[in-house]
Amino acid sequence: MKKISLLILLTFSLIEFIYAQDQGKIILGGNICYYYNKDQNPDYESKYKSTSFTFAPVAGFMVSSKVAIGFKLKYKQRNTESTSEYNSYTEKTLTFSPFLRIHKNISDKLKFYIEPYVGKIFILEGKDDRDQNYYAGSDFGLLYFISSKLSMELILAEIYYSHKKETDTDNKSSTFSMDYNLTYPNLGLKYYF
Repeated sequence: MKKISLLILLTFSLIEFIYAQDQGKIILGGNICYYYNKDQNPDYESKYKSTSFTFAPVAGFMVSSKVAIGFKLKYKQRNTESTSEYNSYTEKTLTFSPFLRIHKNISDKLKFYIEPYVGKIFILEGKDDRDQNYYAGSDFGLLYFISSKLSMELILAEIYYSHKKETDTDNKSSTFSMDYNLTYPNLGLKYYF
């Protein structure tokens, strides 16, 4: 709970740096991702193959000249095949995550933003299909407006907390991370209309 309180305090302490686009605009974006990994170890006669597909649309609305609200939906399917029967599985998840986005004007085309969010992961199919998964965090990034309707987004940093409770057992796990990684940037596009 202390971690969530710290996250909320940090997020709202940055609200003084706000500026946003025109009120009433709708924001659309998202991503599609495909991942493939194959590993073979002749010493142990083991083989491993993993593929995943992610589709994640994002929609938002400028509620004022300073703030946008919206939500993210993310569908992910991961298939893992292994010579070990225990490690072969298919998992399908659906994530729902409402967010608040606050901007600060750096120049006419460049904006800094913070985006606090909360979410829940629903396991549609897989070995943990009754577990409870919740998370909260905040992204920090830059928006560069290519035109008045299209922006390129770069996520610079993220603060993230998650909590998982297994329903079959008393097992619980929590994760807290602060990530600042420009080696593998997370780029995206957003459309405003």
